[in-house]
Amino acid sequence: MQVYFSLNRSWSADYLMNFGNDLVKVLMQPDGSRPGVYFTRPENAGDRMYHKLRLTYSGRLFGFWYSRNTLGAVYMQEKMPGRKVCNANISFSTDNDFTLYKGIGLTMAMSATSKTETLSYENNATYTIDFGAYASLLKDKLSLNFVWGNVFYNKNKMKMYGDGWEVTRLTLHSRTRLMLTATWNFSLGAKIKKTSLPTSDGMHRQTPTL
Repeated sequence: MQVYFSLNRSWSADYLMNFGNDLVKVLMQPDGSRPGVYFTRPENAGDRMYHKLRLTYSGRLFGFWYSRNTLGAVYMQEKMPGRKVCNANISFSTDNDFTLYKGIGLTMAMSATSKTETLSYENNATYTIDFGAYASLLKDKLSLNFVWGNVFYNKNKMKMYGDGWEVTRLTLHSRTRLMLTATWNFSLGAKIKKTSLPTSDGMHRQTPTL
């Protein structure tokens, strides 16, 4: 069930509730004959109750600065025979567009999430910050978009566990990336002349001739 409310064009809020019963989780299990090797098997997780509330603001803080910000809160409860997990976490994201000139600007995005925990794993708190730039040239025919992703971030640490075992996975490789996208808009062939087509009238359907 989801409820959405919009106060005006700038402020909105939504609430999501999800319930599941007799769920099946796919958990990792150690292989007894091969140390360090794990396989997956389904495990009944009982039931799950999930609540999520988000507040969003979108608008221009100044004439050159457009910002979209979302603050979210989650409460989740999972139960299975012999075990129960209750977890509350918050998240925040912001996307910002700074217009330098008509069709040219800079972007900045940031997201952060507090620690999350479920019956099968837990994640540490994470954050990431991206920068970018864009330009629309040649009467909007050529579009350039540059993204410098994960300029600042922290390493993700996931802990997975099951019946009598526990595995920790730490992301060691760099997540920073550079991406340049170029788009060229063009058209081929003659333009189609706009024509008003006849419409049906009364009980008898009239098929217009195209």
